[in-house]
Amino acid sequence: AQDAVIAAQNSVVAAEALGLGSCYIGDIVENAEEVAELLDLPPYTMPLSMLIIGTPRKERPAIAHPVVNLVHEERYCRADAATMDAQVAEMDAMFRPHAREVGERVVDIYTRKHTSPFMAEMSRSMEWWFKNWLGK
Repeated sequence: AQDAVIAAQNSVVAAEALGLGSCYIGDIVENAEEVAELLDLPPYTMPLSMLIIGTPRKERPAIAHPVVNLVHEERYCRADAATMDAQVAEMDAMFRPHAREVGERVVDIYTRKHTSPFMAEMSRSMEWWFKNWLGK
């Protein structure tokens, strides 16, 4: 699995050098039975990710990324409470500027990812994939 991730990342770098765009699709593990049939996957296999490569339709501006405690010089520095608060505030300002409470974005992400029908299907499919992997 590790080799596949490294190969995918190398493919992304090579594609970008050729002016191509790429996108990892993690949702490939959902709807397990349909995906297995579509890709004609044999037992004892499990897709980990899908990589899409193609010509971008248009130029997109770079996506803003957080900077608080992102780069560590010389050594890793564990974030203290004040730094963690600064990280949450920076992310809120970037991605949830209308938030009324600090950390509202984190709650949004948790709710969307862990209490949604999407997550129920992901869990069901992962159980199916693991049974397939074990030949059951």
